[in-house]
Formats: sequence, C-alpha cells, structure tokens
Amino acid sequence: MRAIVLEEVELTSAGEKLEVLGQSALHLIKVVRIKIAEKVLVLNGRGLKILTEVSNLDKKKLELTVVECQKIERESTLDLFLAPPKKEAFEDILRNSCELGIAKIHLVESAYSQFKNPNSERCQRILIGAMEQSNNCYKPLFDSGLTTFANSLTLLEAYQQVFYFSPNGENSLQLEDKAGKYALFIGPEAGLTENEETSLKDLKNSVTIRLPSPILRAPTAASAATGFLMGHGLKIF
Repeated sequence: MRAIVLEEVELTSAGEKLEVLGQSALHLIKVVRIKIAEKVLVLNGRGLKILTEVSNLDKKKLELTVVECQKIERESTLDLFLAPPKKEAFEDILRNSCELGIAKIHLVESAYSQFKNPNSERCQRILIGAMEQSNNCYKPLFDSGLTTFANSLTLLEAYQQVFYFSPNGENSLQLEDKAGKYALFIGPEAGLTENEETSLKDLKNSVTIRLPSPILRAPTAASAATGFLMGHGLKIF
C-alpha cells in the first residue's frame, strides 16, 4: 500500500483529519498523482499504522481522513551492532535493517571499519524511504556517531543474547525466550581481528553461529543473519 511517514502524528481516531504538507505532499500530488478517495497508510516510526483516505487536495497540500488507527506492539527487539563497511554497502544495510524490523542500529569502530563519517540527514532519509517501501511502522533508532569496540562490549552485556555469525560457530540455535531483547553483531567486510572476535565470543550472553554459506558481503550477511534468527522463532513484529 502507498505509505508516507509523518513522525509527529500520535494515536488518532476514525474520522479525524491529517494534513500533509511539504515534499511528502508534492510527491503524492505531482509524482504519484494521487486522487480523491485513494487509500494512504500513514506511519509515525513508533508503531502506529493509520489507514487514511484522501479527502481533499490542492497544488501544495492534501487532507487525509482517518479510517482506522492501529498500534503495533513488538514481542521482542533485535538491535544491530555494525562495524560499518564502505558507503554503498553501509546504506544497503540501513535499508535492509529497516525493512527487516531492526529496532536500533549502533555503529562500532573496529580495526577494519571502512565508513566512519555517515551523513546523519542522509541516513534518516534512507530509513524513511525504507519504511515507506516496506510499510514498517517502526523506524530504527540510529545515531551516526561511532562507539568504540570496547564500549560496544559493555553495551552488549545488557542483552538477553548476542548473536555473532562466524565460520567457527554452531549450526543450531536455541533462543532463551522468543520475546526478549536481543543483539546481532555484524563485522566489517574484512572481518574482526582475532582479539576482537575473542572478546565478543567471551561475553557470557554471546552465541556464535555458523551459516553454511560462502563468504558474504556485509549487506547480505546482515540480512541472512536476521532471516536466520527470525526463522528460528525470533518475533520482531
């Protein structure tokens, strides 16, 4: 369904009106050529899905009438700790993370991190575009600043389980609780150093998993790992 992101919108009721201005309105009016009575899904990035209908429009704005409003609650969350690869691969991971339901993205400065200065505004635009493409009502929390590898280990201690995929991992997975707070660590395309990998595996809540696959690019690895966890019962939505 056609979707737009209006982050300021709160829980609303059927019959209420929403006004769309700026670039979102211009895109729907001039590019999409939306018409009266067409349905539009409004997302606020914090779990709201609002089904609306176009009730009025002019050259620069349109009015939407709320049909129904739904708040989606998560059974569990999966945060991504990412040692960023090169720019193109990094941006692919941002899109895929949003489409797959990642809750929060932490950027980690490892020895082989490649992209250390992402543009925050561009990253937010990418995430909003991915929300509209996928109809995901949650936008991943994201800070473009990098945390040190040592600090990331401290942050990871707060999770129920931390998943790291490695050629030396196990083929099977047992989730402690399918509803909980989990983390996935994805290293750069050059991999982690031996000391970094050892430190990660030494965490008490760390689970090292092996995917039976060839070497994967970072975007493919992040998506495959998330899909693997969902296939084993992790309920992100």
